[in-house]
Amino acid sequence: MMLEEVKDKVTIEDTGHIGQAKLVNKAGKVVFVRGGGILAGKTQSRAVQTGTIVQPGKQEIPVNCVHATHGIAPGAVFHLSGYTPRNVESALRRRNQGE
Repeated sequence: MMLEEVKDKVTIEDTGHIGQAKLVNKAGKVVFVRGGGILAGKTQSRAVQTGTIVQPGKQEIPVNCVHATHGIAPGAVFHLSGYTPRNVESALRRRNQGE
């Protein structure tokens, strides 16, 4: 399943570390999280580094900071708010925060 199809059964939380987010998959199925997804909420916005397959349960996924919208708030919930442009997605895969 794609994240967009089961977003009501999946939560994404701030771990308190800028390079990781915690995904809790309660869908009972494997979920694909597309790279470049922008995660926004009442914490610093992030973008998913690479496409990730998430099994049911909890898993940390690699993310990069998008811009300093808020301070980091461990436990704050993210929502998928869109996708980065193609050139930004490429930089995310290379894990180049500066780009």
